[in-house]
Amino acid sequence: MLLFAKNIITESMRLLTTRYTYSPCDFSALAIGSLAKGEATPYSDLEYLFLVREKTPENMEYFERLALTSYFLIGNLGETTLDYMDIRELSGWFKDCAKSGFKIDGLQKKAGNIPTGNGRRNTKNYFIVTLDELKGRYNHVLNNPDDKLALQGDLTSMLRISQMIFGYGDSAFKMYEEFLTFLSDCPVPKQRKAINLKMLKSDSAKFDFAPSDERVSDRGFIVDVKKELYRFPSIFVLDLSIVYNCSAADSWQTMDRLHIEGYIPDDLHQGLKFMLACACYIRLSAYLHLDSHDDNVSVAPISATIKPPPASKTTNKRWFTPINLFVLLSETSMPIKQQVSEMLENLPSDALPNLTSLQVEYHPGYKFIALRSAGRYFDALHMLDKLNSCTKKLDPETVTAHLQPVDQLLVLKAVRDVLYYCSKFGVSLLFAEHIHTLEQSDQSQIQLAKSHKIVGNYEKALNLLLTVTEDSADRYYQLAGVFYHLKNYKDAEHNSLQALQLFHNEASMEQTYDYYGNIVPVTDECEETIKPDLIRCTPEERVKLVRNATPYIINSYGS
Repeated sequence: MLLFAKNIITESMRLLTTRYTYSPCDFSALAIGSLAKGEATPYSDLEYLFLVREKTPENMEYFERLALTSYFLIGNLGETTLDYMDIRELSGWFKDCAKSGFKIDGLQKKAGNIPTGNGRRNTKNYFIVTLDELKGRYNHVLNNPDDKLALQGDLTSMLRISQMIFGYGDSAFKMYEEFLTFLSDCPVPKQRKAINLKMLKSDSAKFDFAPSDERVSDRGFIVDVKKELYRFPSIFVLDLSIVYNCSAADSWQTMDRLHIEGYIPDDLHQGLKFMLACACYIRLSAYLHLDSHDDNVSVAPISATIKPPPASKTTNKRWFTPINLFVLLSETSMPIKQQVSEMLENLPSDALPNLTSLQVEYHPGYKFIALRSAGRYFDALHMLDKLNSCTKKLDPETVTAHLQPVDQLLVLKAVRDVLYYCSKFGVSLLFAEHIHTLEQSDQSQIQLAKSHKIVGNYEKALNLLLTVTEDSADRYYQLAGVFYHLKNYKDAEHNSLQALQLFHNEASMEQTYDYYGNIVPVTDECEETIKPDLIRCTPEERVKLVRNATPYIINSYGS
């Protein structure tokens, strides 16, 4: 990527030889952002600046033309979408069909980290700067921090790690080396350290890896790998490098230096490296698969059904994250996030964190939740058996104690489901009763009825289902099964049709996975303008309509 960026700069210089015989002064092109940190993909934005020996009107004209020429070369690759150019006059007129790939950092309000800037900063050509100018600007922001800008990532964060793309002239490399020396020697004032610490706390609290009811299910979910996976280890390392004034050539070497100099312990060092490597891998594989800059990836069993965002009928493919990788990533990231956040929460505002005292404990609860959400029920059951090998007792209190600190209800629901899917119905019923006692919701009541039905307590299951107020497909589905076992075939048929009606309505608005984990639309026949009433349809019409909803029914309920 650095070599490709260098080729673009040198080709831009060659194109300018029709007007200029050579560069008017020595300069360096410096990469900032993900390319500088060693985290870029072929679809990453190019963020860079020109560090020039001197600024004169003639010099500035040359470097402005050099920057613009490089933009046109990059734009001509055909991977820059219109929204990156922030052409407000065209807003709403075009839907970008071009893929999003290698491009300059956009011209939006929070972007524009390119030599000429985005036209919204205080000065034109914001990142065509001399060494003294860059030092002065960095020093000013360091000593006069703006809380709001600092928390978003200001100039001190942006310039903390850089890479040299290209140098022209004898003093080009010397200027860059002098700037790196200046950064390492620049004293950090007390006020700035307090803000940096606040930034570290904010970023640690911002990223939530905790499992939830929505995610711990058989339905799967879509995750933004950049916001939810990649950003945490990347920004966390950057924050630490600023707080301790300890950085290196890229994120990977910065983690090593923080570890070598005793700022972070072994397990945190290894955990952060693993998390960043996983996130970079998932981003890269997703981008390559989709041939576009798309951060949304699917996390679910292959058979899962994913609901698109509300009011969305998109049929975009999604890269399917390998389940084993997701389990490992969850197991590593959640305890690091939780324990670091707890330490920072209790830290005085004027003190630096002592992360060397941190003992990152990989609680079994996180792994169990990840295994359940991945559909690896027998692996999860084996883990339960190992945890209870001493007591030989599997009850809600014992299990909750073993699987702390994950949310109690979430653990209990996961155990209930794992036991159910592994055909341990009696013990699963015990957990279902305990959950309903704690939660008292329609959903927990339906689950409890389901557990009673599976062990043959049909009258008990019926009483529970009849008092549920929620009008859901699952309720009708369970009622149909209970009535069938009670030999009340008329009510069984009626409730089956009610369930199928709701299944069909949901399926016509959803998307399902193909074998490879990509989201695909349901068949066209499901896209009815007027929803059919299955109860009033003829048997032949029912067969045709329900057939189209079958993938959804099978994926959701396995029946």
